[in-house]
Amino acid sequence: MGQYLVRRANVLVLVVPLIFLGLIGALSWERLNASRDARKWSQHSYAVLATMKDLAIALRDAERGQRGYVLTGKDEYLSPYREGRDRIAVLQGELQKLTADNDTQQGRLRALAPVVQHKLEELAQTVQARRDGGFEAALRIVDTDDGRNHMREAEAVLAAMLADEQRLLDERVAENDARAAWVRWLVVAGSVLAVLTLLWAARLLNEAWSRSYRTEAEQRYLALRLRTTLDSLSQGVAVFGPDRRLASWNQCFQVLLDLPKAMTRSGTPYGALAERTAEPGRPALETEDQIRHGSRNPREAVTYERERADGHHLEIRRTPMPDGGFVLTISDMTKRAQAEGVLREAQKMQAIGS
Repeated sequence: MGQYLVRRANVLVLVVPLIFLGLIGALSWERLNASRDARKWSQHSYAVLATMKDLAIALRDAERGQRGYVLTGKDEYLSPYREGRDRIAVLQGELQKLTADNDTQQGRLRALAPVVQHKLEELAQTVQARRDGGFEAALRIVDTDDGRNHMREAEAVLAAMLADEQRLLDERVAENDARAAWVRWLVVAGSVLAVLTLLWAARLLNEAWSRSYRTEAEQRYLALRLRTTLDSLSQGVAVFGPDRRLASWNQCFQVLLDLPKAMTRSGTPYGALAERTAEPGRPALETEDQIRHGSRNPREAVTYERERADGHHLEIRRTPMPDGGFVLTISDMTKRAQAEGVLREAQKMQAIGS
């Protein structure tokens, strides 16, 4: 169960955030591209508005220079007139290019062109009349109000163009702001989701750790119970794994085989114990070859007796386990052997006496 929780936590920590980050990244990229386009169109609208305003200013400058010259007859007033007149043609060309994608504005520019042309012609006629015929000749042209009407008509067209372009600009700015807000909310939502996912993964990992800790504590308790149980036995018991290495044992096993503490540790090979307990001409334990080939039935327990040099009689039982390991059980049969010896002596004496 702990491994399952850890796997789920790993999926949450690695896979889920990657999926969401990829999704958020793709959507954010699309929104950023759209926002970039909206910003480009907003800049385009700013350029159109600036050019329109410059065109209106150029018309006023030309008219201002014309009026100054008409009133004073001084040539220095012709400079703003000429500069404004020259700029008008350039600005009209720029507006033609900038509004090429807008049919409405193109239509207004087509309507504006003859109005501006009539206004420029009126200005040129007035200037020429002032130069050739004096103030009164120029005033007669001004009094016709043609110039004022052309100017009002041009300003009306420019005002309509400015209003329409300002509306487009407001829409594009609002769209750009909306997309930017959408991206911000998407990032915030993705961040919140990532944090919640990490918190959930942390909870799963904590639960897995708690279960692992409880399982480890239970295993330690069981190992302690097994150790206590083994130490309470009057027999020596040792458990060897499939690799014939010592896994568990009790103190009585160490005492009966007279083993040093350095050898009674987990992982000690059986062969080392057999070699350590062997006495000249009197092996205490089976050799590894005997274990491997000595029994016809590998699942059958093997029991044999050994007598130590100090006279102790040991009964040793090797019981195979399903995993390929085995259990050694050693019993001290010295008292029984002594009792049997006494009994045999008594029987002999009785036989002699009879």
